[in-house]
Amino acid sequence: MQQPQAMRCSTGQDLKRSFFVCISLKKGLLHPSALLNSLMSDDLALKAIEEAVGPAPWYWKTFKSITGNSGNKFAWRLADYGKGRQYVFLENEQGDLKFAAHTHTRAVPWSPGLLAAWFPVLSETPPQVVCEMRIVCFDPDKLPTITGPKQSSGRTYYSAGRAPIAEFSIAVGLAPGANPVNIPREFHSEEEVLIVASPGLNATTAIYAVYPKRGKVIVFPQLWFKGFDEGYQWISRVTRHPSTRRFVGDGVRIGKFELTDEGCHLARWIVW
Repeated sequence: MQQPQAMRCSTGQDLKRSFFVCISLKKGLLHPSALLNSLMSDDLALKAIEEAVGPAPWYWKTFKSITGNSGNKFAWRLADYGKGRQYVFLENEQGDLKFAAHTHTRAVPWSPGLLAAWFPVLSETPPQVVCEMRIVCFDPDKLPTITGPKQSSGRTYYSAGRAPIAEFSIAVGLAPGANPVNIPREFHSEEEVLIVASPGLNATTAIYAVYPKRGKVIVFPQLWFKGFDEGYQWISRVTRHPSTRRFVGDGVRIGKFELTDEGCHLARWIVW
């Protein structure tokens, strides 16, 4: 599988940024304290973005290790099966495979001692577009050992030897703003989960801010994300800026960005 690359700041870009900063300081267009605050804000944003989970297999290194309620530890590794087939495996300390994240699936530790994963679900009838985002939850201590990824003639999103202990779905294409959603109690330990989805066929990409305890999802359509080469360029992950609480994120073949306060428009490119 050819791995798309998120755009990163090159040495040339660093020099260009430094040049404009120097000119701005010299002309009095930028106060030194403002520059310091800006650089500190950028550093916080970049660190938060780098720690945010992205889709398998490309962002597999953002998958965090998991400690089960028993104290057992589980870690992730990338496995290449050839012919573009790559999977991210969760294995215990003995090297037994417990879970496999397939393409576009994201997986995170979920308190207390659980594993959560979410993925875009394609419609069963043509044209095949993303119709929902499904979120599943497992107890890693109770997952039986598997021999490898599930083999199926249809679309598979993950491999596990046991059904999820809980799951729910979010319909893609919900109206902007707050929408009610029925979320099982197993998910209530997290305050907010940010999910990016694009239905395809020129539909608007959106950020779905999920609030499990409140049974609510707030939809933020990304009105700025137009004119890009969809399928070649896409938003892969978002998180909150640690101090401003604005959305920040990056994507495949696009730069790292910060959104405006209302969460639907581009405020600026942090790095392109």
